[in-house]
Amino acid sequence: MSREMPQKRKAVRELEDSEERISRERRKLIREFDEAEEAISRERRKALRRLEETEAEINIKKRKALRELEDAGGEISGEERQALRAALVDLRENYDSLLRENENLKNKLRKRSLEDADEEDDPRKKKEN
Repeated sequence: MSREMPQKRKAVRELEDSEERISRERRKLIREFDEAEEAISRERRKALRRLEETEAEINIKKRKALRELEDAGGEISGEERQALRAALVDLRENYDSLLRENENLKNKLRKRSLEDADEEDDPRKKKEN
C-alpha cells in the first residue's frame, strides 16, 4: 500500500504537468491564430485604402484632362475637336470601367470582411477558451 501512494502521486503530478503543457500550447496557438487574423485584417484594410487612393487619383487626372480639353476647345479646328470628343468618350468609358472594377474590388473586400466577422460570431466555429 505504501508503494502505491508515491506512484499515484507521481502519476497525478505527470498528469498535471501534461495538462499544463497542453494548456500553454493551446494558449500559444490561439495567440498565433489571433495574430494571423489581425495581419489579414490589416492587409485587407491596406488594400481597400489603396483602391480608394487609386480612385481619387483617377478622379484628379480625369478632371485635369477635362479642364485641359475645355481650355484647348477654342483653339482647335472642327476635325480636331471631333477627335478630342471621341478620345474623351473613350476616356470616360475607360474611367467608368476602372471605377466599376474598383468598386467591385472594394465590395469583394468588404464582403470578405463581413464573412470573416460572421464566422467569428458563429458559435459552431468559435474557438475554445
